[in-house]
Amino acid sequence: MIEIINDILDLSKIEAGKLDIQREWFDPREIVADVETMMRIRADKSRLDLNVRYEGFVPSHIHSDAKRLRQILINLVGNAIKFTEYGGVTLIVRCRPDEPSPQMEFAVTDTGIGIAEEQMERLFQTFSQANSSVDRHYGGTGLGLAISKQLAGLLGGDVACESTLGMGSTFTLTIAAGDIAGRNMSIQEVPFQPAREEP
Repeated sequence: MIEIINDILDLSKIEAGKLDIQREWFDPREIVADVETMMRIRADKSRLDLNVRYEGFVPSHIHSDAKRLRQILINLVGNAIKFTEYGGVTLIVRCRPDEPSPQMEFAVTDTGIGIAEEQMERLFQTFSQANSSVDRHYGGTGLGLAISKQLAGLLGGDVACESTLGMGSTFTLTIAAGDIAGRNMSIQEVPFQPAREEP
């Protein structure tokens, strides 16, 4: 019930243009590690694999809203786990430094039920599920994706989806990374250990 109330409050603030975005410098890998830790319990309970993969170079710090990034990722990974019965979920983290404005990209891929093409158009509408049978079987308010997409817009990005019915889906979140020129860029090849130094 608290989660539903919070979703409705967030949606109301967004639609009224009163949701504050608090931008700060933070390490995106710390947010990813937090989300992985939180969601692993749910994945293990469902007997699903949960993997995080970094592709290419990742900046040591980006300039965005850490709280809202965490909120979106929890929603996307949580949805992927909820709609996946076999296989697993993978969160892929990339940086697009060569864009006109540098962007971080987070792709959540699952082996779940997938979404039919004709259902995609209402995927990000408020209080909407893919169809009534999904609503009955899996539950949910239908607010999470709508809120996530609008939050992504406030962070200078978007949420997009590619899906094949019966084979799985990929939800890709992009957000503006800020001026990352001069920030350390490293290839993430081992489990991440949070850094203690400040930017």
